[in-house]
Amino acid sequence: MNQTQDYLDNEYNPRLRVPDHMAVMQGWRRKSKLALKQGTYISDVRYGDEEGETADIFPAPLSAGGDAPVLVFIHGGYWRGLDKADFSFIAPPLVKAGAAVYMPNYALAPAVPIEHIVEQCADAVAWIYNNASRYGGSRDRIYVAGHSAGGHLAAMMMTKGRRSSSGFELESIVRGVLAISGLYDLKPLIPADFLKNDLKLDERRAALISPVNLIPSGKAPLLTCVGGSESAEFQRQNKAIREAWKDVFAFDIPMPGINHYSIMDEAANPGSMLFKAIVKMLDL
Repeated sequence: MNQTQDYLDNEYNPRLRVPDHMAVMQGWRRKSKLALKQGTYISDVRYGDEEGETADIFPAPLSAGGDAPVLVFIHGGYWRGLDKADFSFIAPPLVKAGAAVYMPNYALAPAVPIEHIVEQCADAVAWIYNNASRYGGSRDRIYVAGHSAGGHLAAMMMTKGRRSSSGFELESIVRGVLAISGLYDLKPLIPADFLKNDLKLDERRAALISPVNLIPSGKAPLLTCVGGSESAEFQRQNKAIREAWKDVFAFDIPMPGINHYSIMDEAANPGSMLFKAIVKMLDL
């Protein structure tokens, strides 16, 4: 392997930087199974007819009075892996705080390109807007969050002109976005050996689906977060979107000592700065 690939692996492959990543992810799954046993949820609700177009729904508590904020959480996995069910553990603390939580799946690369995944996520948000009241949420209080590749997809939901396949303008739906450890400039990923066979990116396509090259809607605020122990490139990506979208950037959540995986545990920890920022975004 040449030096360029060494660099790309070190900067963009979090699994190499976090030796215990498998143990952390297994912990997610254990906690998610426990969360599903203990809480109320509806699994695999269809928001579309295509592969992967299902969502798990964690209804708002009755105490919210049917007007709860809605958090749409988009999972990561470099657009080619993981599943909504891996992250169910983040929902119960947010429901307890008064929110409804939706976790959509999407088809995975290489079966579909990233552009198609973006469209699926837009369709999921539009479906949630039309069905929020069925699960105790307010269609006027929809927020989107995502981790890693999900951070990219969350940011794409607030780009100017973004529409669902049915024509819904997401600009009128999305009230705020939290992008966690996201990827906003996809050009550096093009030559990465560990990704290129699945993503099949070229410069033209990477430019068109990089949020740093796009215009935000101008209404929804953007919150960002990256672990203090993440690579220099993930730090750069986080800074790049803040600078490119400075007109809508609200604030960044510092997470010292946290890596690309442990940051999701913090998202479910009511005592963490990240969890408190989510609650603040949802106006709870």
